[in-house]
Amino acid sequence: MKRVFAHIGFSFAITLIVLNIFGIKAAFAALAVTGAAFALSVIVKKTRRAAAVPVCMISAFLACALFICVYAGVFLPQKALDGKTVSTRFYISELKESETGDFFTYTVKTVSVDCENAPQRITLKLRGKKRIDADYGQIINGKLKLRLTAENGFDSFGNFGNGIFLSANLSSFGVENSYVSGPERFILNARNALRDFIFGKAPKKEAAVITALLIGDKSNLTDDIKNDFSSSGTSHLLAVSGLHLTVLSGALFFFLKKLKVPKIPRSVISVFSVLSYMALTGFSKSVTRAGIMMIILLAGEVINEKSDTLNSLGFSVFVICLNPFAVTDAGALLTVTAVLGLVTVEPLLAEKIKPKNYILKFFADIFLASLAVFITTLPVIFAFFGYVSLAGIFLNLIMIPVAQITLVSAFLMTALQWLSPVCAAFAFVAKIGAGSMLLLTEKCADLPYAVTDICTPEIGLAIAAVLFLFGFVFLFGKKRLIKPCAVVSAILFAAILFGSALINSNCVFIREIGGYYSTSVAVYDSENLLVIGVEDYNQYSAVKSLARAKNLETVMIIDTGGSEYSKRLARDFKVLNYVTAEKEDLAGINCGNIFNADEFDVDLWRNLNVKYHYGGKSKTDITLEIYGRRFYCRSYGGDICFNETSEFDSLYTVNKYGSGKRGLNQWLK
Repeated sequence: MKRVFAHIGFSFAITLIVLNIFGIKAAFAALAVTGAAFALSVIVKKTRRAAAVPVCMISAFLACALFICVYAGVFLPQKALDGKTVSTRFYISELKESETGDFFTYTVKTVSVDCENAPQRITLKLRGKKRIDADYGQIINGKLKLRLTAENGFDSFGNFGNGIFLSANLSSFGVENSYVSGPERFILNARNALRDFIFGKAPKKEAAVITALLIGDKSNLTDDIKNDFSSSGTSHLLAVSGLHLTVLSGALFFFLKKLKVPKIPRSVISVFSVLSYMALTGFSKSVTRAGIMMIILLAGEVINEKSDTLNSLGFSVFVICLNPFAVTDAGALLTVTAVLGLVTVEPLLAEKIKPKNYILKFFADIFLASLAVFITTLPVIFAFFGYVSLAGIFLNLIMIPVAQITLVSAFLMTALQWLSPVCAAFAFVAKIGAGSMLLLTEKCADLPYAVTDICTPEIGLAIAAVLFLFGFVFLFGKKRLIKPCAVVSAILFAAILFGSALINSNCVFIREIGGYYSTSVAVYDSENLLVIGVEDYNQYSAVKSLARAKNLETVMIIDTGGSEYSKRLARDFKVLNYVTAEKEDLAGINCGNIFNADEFDVDLWRNLNVKYHYGGKSKTDITLEIYGRRFYCRSYGGDICFNETSEFDSLYTVNKYGSGKRGLNQWLK
């Protein structure tokens, strides 16, 4: 059987995705079903000879067993600590995070937990009001109030995938004069020294981009920079992955080959370099996947065997899936589906477009790779984010070469620190490259329709239909049907989108947007936007993306808590009406009418009536009447409660026939 590891890895991953959705009870049922299916596939001669069916079934069976074991042996013991206040000894295990509001957050590992039957060595997300002045690996004793991050992996926003099941509030602590032993402390100190060196060679914003490119540390990126990269479809460049590892390891391998280093030493040095870089970037799942594939490629070089990319990807997926919650991490799913696009879709596109000119071919390859990645990652983007940037397909033509130059320059800058003139030259190139990336993403993110809203159920239906068609073709090996399938898929996708546009043309949408401490509401149709209670950057970013994606006119902003982010939105867009009950300086607000209001009742646009009553900071009532249906918003000191409290973002669709609701954008909360 060809590509045995591809069958094993993807069977593992698909099974674990299903189990993380349906939970532990489904895992026991699936264990029995897959076990019986494996036994049957071995007994039946036809399936036994096919080999792929038994391999997939035993892989699914083992995935179920692994999920049950980790759930019972790792998750449940930590879940038992939910709500408890315990004394612990711990140390900082990741690069220190920047200050968020009035709090400092850290990723820590415990040395001991003073609680009966509690697991002793666990990883936590820690938040406290005081900065912890301690070295990496230095032991800290403190009293922690623990709480469960989420009930399942998909609700944890990647924390389960990183082995973090609990978060904690730090009430008091003391720093000991003792340290943990092991390589982790050395790696963290090396990463920190590298970061400090980069910040000494470039301005803060450029240095933050260079650090993210080189070692995957994004803690110093401002919210605006993250939002610009996301809106322009180039955020993948800030997540260290196969692109970064390939550029650096490829450059090293080429250099060693030019020096005529023998094959085996050359490969050994390259493998050691790959492992070192994986450690330096914190063994993120994207780098782990790329590193495993690179090591397999280098091993094939030694034994004169060309590795199969899809098989190598399957093996790396299998290794990542040894943590059964890794499949709930959006970054892990994006990196795997992106490589799938490069392996399967990009070659098909490249067969049709073959420029003879070298320069044209270079940019054509980038464009086709971007398009292939866009196609295969679209289901993940729909499920986790709800927005996609079409601009990124074209912007990557410029950004990828610039990022590659910046990355190589940054690497040489740090590697040649002892040669001051040479180091300064590479630092200058890296600084110019990072500055260019910042400028390009900022300008692109400000364009109308820079991002496209794909959160509607009709989009999900279109994606599911296309996946079903191509899944049928690949499952049954009907390669001759690929072209007709592509045509049918394009027509089907266009028809569903056109039908969706007609259906939603007379709808009013209510977007409930969660934040760190509050909830805001955005109400919009095909032209207009009403914003209520934007209290933090996540809400500001979501509303800004929504307005750009649909090119909406902001008719009114109701500032329920005197928020700087509500004012910031008004400065970004020309707002017709800005409502606030706060008596404060509103200079610089970009709008037609600014007024303090205690109460009003107005038809804001067709099919939308807004009733507003200010009852002081403790209580403000807002009623939305849409097609005769009423939706109630209540503000308590700036925190909007919309109908009922929801842990995640929600999207309500209202028309003359009724209303519907769906969860939305859970990953970005």
